[in-house]
Amino acid sequence: MLLTCISEITGRILRLSNKKNDWVYNLFLIAEAGFTTAMYDYFISKYLKKRPLILVGGGLLIILYVYEIIIHGIFISNDLTITIMSIMFIGYALYYYLLLIKDDTYVKLVKYGPFWWVAGTLLFYYGSCASDLYFTIFKNTNLFGHKRYLIYVWLNIIQYGLWSYSFICRYKCRELTL
Repeated sequence: MLLTCISEITGRILRLSNKKNDWVYNLFLIAEAGFTTAMYDYFISKYLKKRPLILVGGGLLIILYVYEIIIHGIFISNDLTITIMSIMFIGYALYYYLLLIKDDTYVKLVKYGPFWWVAGTLLFYYGSCASDLYFTIFKNTNLFGHKRYLIYVWLNIIQYGLWSYSFICRYKCRELTL
C-alpha cells in the first residue's frame, strides 16, 4: 500500500504541474500486476494443486508489458496491458467464486477475508475496465477527464475499503485461533 500511495502522490503532483505522469503508472503496473496475481495464486491454490491458468496469465502480462514498452516507450500509457490485466483479474475473481461455491466446506462469508479481498478486486477491475473502454472513445477530448478521475476515486475507495475489511476479518480469524 505504501508503493501505491507513493505512486498516486507522484502521479498527482506531476498531473497538477501539467507534466505527463504515465511513466509513474507504467512502473507501478509491474507491482500491481505482480501483487494481484500472487494473491489470486494464493487464494486459488487452496482449491487446486496445479494452477497453469495463473502462470499463463502472468506470462501473458509480462509479454504484453514488454511489447508495449518497446513499441510505445515508458512515457505512453500501457492501455492494452491494463485492459487485458483487468479482464484477467475479473476472470480470476469469477473463477475463485466458482471454486468457493463448489467447495463442500461451509464458510461464513461475512467473516471470510478472502471473499472480501476478491470482491474488492472484482469491483475495482470491472469498474476500471468498463471506464477505460468507455472513455477511450473520448480520449481526445478533455470533457470527460474529470468524470473519469472521480470514477477512479470511488473505485479506489471501494477496493481499499473491502480490502481493509478483508484484513480485519483475517486478523479476527487469527485472534480466535490463538
